[in-house]
Amino acid sequence: MYQVQKYSKNRQVIHDLLHRARRFHCPVSTTWEMDCTEAMNQLRLLRRQNVPASFSAFLVKVTAQLLQEHPHLNSHLFTSWTGKKTIVRFDDINCNVVVLRESQGEKILMPLVIHKANTLSVSEIENIIDHHKHAELETLPQFQSFEKVKKMPFWLLRFISYKTRSDPDFYIRYYGTYGLSTLYSFKASSATGGSTYANTCIAFLPFNVGTRKVEGETRRILRICLVLDHYILDGAQISQAGYDFQRLIENPRRVKELLTTSTGDQAP
Repeated sequence: MYQVQKYSKNRQVIHDLLHRARRFHCPVSTTWEMDCTEAMNQLRLLRRQNVPASFSAFLVKVTAQLLQEHPHLNSHLFTSWTGKKTIVRFDDINCNVVVLRESQGEKILMPLVIHKANTLSVSEIENIIDHHKHAELETLPQFQSFEKVKKMPFWLLRFISYKTRSDPDFYIRYYGTYGLSTLYSFKASSATGGSTYANTCIAFLPFNVGTRKVEGETRRILRICLVLDHYILDGAQISQAGYDFQRLIENPRRVKELLTTSTGDQAP
């Protein structure tokens, strides 16, 4: 016995994203364990002072900082209709955050582009994320666009896919310059790695924050997957990106700087 379920438009949108990533990019994955104890402690202190701050917002800030220090990571490979490939390096650092919401009984992955994320404070970023997590779905432009995409005919979806892979202005407007998932868990888990496709030069996919005893002290350990486009980056650059990302997260001085500085302002 079995049950037949309808293949929803939400799943079709994800299928189209992964199909484009597989066809026009060369995603390779590397998985890291990083000690985020200091970051978690500093975030807890901020919340005690009634400053909006979450680990998700911190991850946006720290990933944007990594791209600011390594501009070659803020790039994207575009492919024209003739197959000509061009690498574009963007000036603005726009983080495409994946937010989980529910619509009509089905969980959907809603993209949220946080523009110039490197110029915002953690609290500013947190306000933006929190707004998009709790506002009425129908009021969010991202959800409205998502609903329009689901109703588009096949030929129009193919045209949008073409514009996404070939037009830098179209791409940065709707997709940002790099990706970050907020679908991680603080629950105990034995998962230690994973891989997926991505359409960006670099995407950050945290999947859990656990605990570990280190010299008798309990430490908080982030397990995170970095997906990078091997068409743009070579092996040494991929390894260096992970190493420098780890140094940003684990260095107490850098963590404090990231949590207390801001040069921009952005409303939800």
